[in-house]
Amino acid sequence: MNNQDEATVHDLAKLALGEAAASIRVFLVDDHPIVRTGLKTLLREEPNMDWVGESEGNWEAIKMIEELSPDVVVVDSELTEIDTMEIARAVSANSPSTAVVVLTSRGDEYSLAQALQYEVAGFITRESSKALIAIAIRAAAAGGGIWDRNLLYRAIRLLRLPTRMQEVSNDTQEITSADIIVQQLSPREMSTLRLVSDGLTNKEIAIKLSCSESAVKGYVTRIMNKLNVTNRTQIALKSSQLNII
Repeated sequence: MNNQDEATVHDLAKLALGEAAASIRVFLVDDHPIVRTGLKTLLREEPNMDWVGESEGNWEAIKMIEELSPDVVVVDSELTEIDTMEIARAVSANSPSTAVVVLTSRGDEYSLAQALQYEVAGFITRESSKALIAIAIRAAAAGGGIWDRNLLYRAIRLLRLPTRMQEVSNDTQEITSADIIVQQLSPREMSTLRLVSDGLTNKEIAIKLSCSESAVKGYVTRIMNKLNVTNRTQIALKSSQLNII
């Protein structure tokens, strides 16, 4: 181990113990006020960790992150107004000195697989202890990363799906295009897909899902991207062809 490696390990150890020389500046993105309040309380209780701003989870969050240049962004995995991975992509491209830690409320290996592609520094569940969340933030600020172990293993297997599909013949194919698409869709997107296929409008879907019409528009856009289609009719047609509804 060279001197630089030793210094990095030493810095990580100090961060884990809350002994960083400079405070870690943290920006929060979550559409649930109570969650943001809880995270701010955690930050206030932690040494050398400061809250510098927050967003309820919309496109304005990306602009705020660029302007504030926090050390770490803590973001919910399933926002209603914007795809979490859009934030991760923007931070990776425009704010490379900022690390992203994702908090997930469900076992979502697809989102983690995406997150790995955008160099997200942490991906842990909401149910994680305060201590683990704090360690994840500190590790991210130090250039390290922490991921939920079980989700990470499943995400790695998911990232290998295209290779596995090439390895099996058409007659014995175990993994279908439908399997991959279903893995990609969040529960809220699957609900939206079913309602779109039933012919409901965005307004009607918003009422059914108890969310805003703009949120529904975001779900529909992400569904079209994941299904590689361009309109609602094609969503219904492809869903029927793949038998995923």
